[in-house]
Amino acid sequence: MGSETDVIHNMFSTDPTWILLVPSGPVVITELSPFEPISQLIRTAVDDILHELNPKTIRIIFSLRDAEYTAHTGSFRAWGGRKTAVSAGNYLPELVVRFLIGRYLEHNSNVEVLTGSGLRDAKPNELIVYAVDGPAALTQRAPLGFNPKAAEFHDAIVNCLSQASNNYTVEPTWLQSATKTTSKDDLLRAGVVNPSQWLELFQYSYSSVQLLLSDSTLGVGRYVALLQPCS
Repeated sequence: MGSETDVIHNMFSTDPTWILLVPSGPVVITELSPFEPISQLIRTAVDDILHELNPKTIRIIFSLRDAEYTAHTGSFRAWGGRKTAVSAGNYLPELVVRFLIGRYLEHNSNVEVLTGSGLRDAKPNELIVYAVDGPAALTQRAPLGFNPKAAEFHDAIVNCLSQASNNYTVEPTWLQSATKTTSKDDLLRAGVVNPSQWLELFQYSYSSVQLLLSDSTLGVGRYVALLQPCS
């Protein structure tokens, strides 16, 4: 499978029900990946979305995995980052999201930032920023090595999000049908490290889907996408 970087620029109107999918790994941190173009592309895409949506409340949704915990609050020291710090957070995905939204917060100091471990924690009038990665097995040098099922899952995600972006309509269980994954075991076999997040996203149908960026250059599926759940 070849790697790709696909950036699509869109304009958005403010809506309280958006879910913004962003990567959860340290590759987006400039200090940790100074020579990776995808790091800046991801950050720019997130900056653009936040500028257009102009949210007043942001809720960060991320997993609470022991392997991603650090006792150094707000620091990337555990992953080799000595200079980069954010205002709060002890789990890598939260730290990553706080880094990604940092430039927006610098110019919008009154924005309230909340956290949660699932969509059930979200409230109305919040922009949900959901830290989630795709398969970690898209190349031989990927964290889990190469897995053909991972490539199939990533391609299905990208194709489904792209088609939904073009059609502006999404049927229930759209991702689940496209990726042929219906269980935790299916997702694990496809190289997804944290299947519970995708299973949660699979529970919803969406009235609008916009894929802004997809990438697999470093062996992990990464996406920046905006989803609007059906009311």
